[in-house]
Amino acid sequence: ENEPVLDVVWKVTEGKQKSIRDVIVRGNTNTKDEVIRRYLTVEPGQIVDTSELAWSEDLHVSIDFFTDLGGRPQVRVDTSPTPDPEKVDVVVDVNDEQSGQISFLVGAGSDRGLFAGASLDKRNFDITKVPTSFSTALVEFFGTGEAFHGGGQRLYLNVVPGTETTDLDLTFRDPWLDSSARQPWGLTASLYDRSRDFSEYDQETLGTSLAFDHQLSRRTSVPIGGRVETVSIDGADPLKVPTIAASSGDTSSRSLEG
Repeated sequence: ENEPVLDVVWKVTEGKQKSIRDVIVRGNTNTKDEVIRRYLTVEPGQIVDTSELAWSEDLHVSIDFFTDLGGRPQVRVDTSPTPDPEKVDVVVDVNDEQSGQISFLVGAGSDRGLFAGASLDKRNFDITKVPTSFSTALVEFFGTGEAFHGGGQRLYLNVVPGTETTDLDLTFRDPWLDSSARQPWGLTASLYDRSRDFSEYDQETLGTSLAFDHQLSRRTSVPIGGRVETVSIDGADPLKVPTIAASSGDTSSRSLEG
């Protein structure tokens, strides 16, 4: 017995591709336009590519500059119609309200003793944008976002003193030294000081590092840098810890990193 057979024919009319008339950035009350535009992979004159719009939005989400208080991304890259039916505008909407974040820590451990400290993480830092006055510095930094904000840099400070250990870390990063470059060089500078009081001796490690990285493509970058570190040992009893006592004083080292 023959079953009925039906042919289905789809007729598709391909529309004309639209081009980008302009790129509009909105909501960046304190962040420089160039900081947002550098992470866009589309520009005026190009044919609209939805995958590139999605990639640009993902890049802005990944840098974590624009979030609400809950840490949820507040950025959207989309198109908007224009009077010319063959052209659209690319619109980037961001929430520029979130500024520096500070965290406090109190704890105890069998190998660390009692400790308490604080850390500051400023992800959209601008080293050139100083407060208007000393009295308003905290308000402009943590509240309005007018001070040290909007340059696309990052500042991280961690200070944790304790009864047996003390940690100090300071890191500054500028991922885009030349704002006009499509394949930029980035800079990361770090300083750290870590001390620990053992029962038989005291040890302090002081170091600094400087690294550059060059972006070759969307997914590839090449880092190169160096580190200088000094380890100081003091108070070691040669009768109890002869090996450690023999290393008392300062020992410096230098290394290249890539």
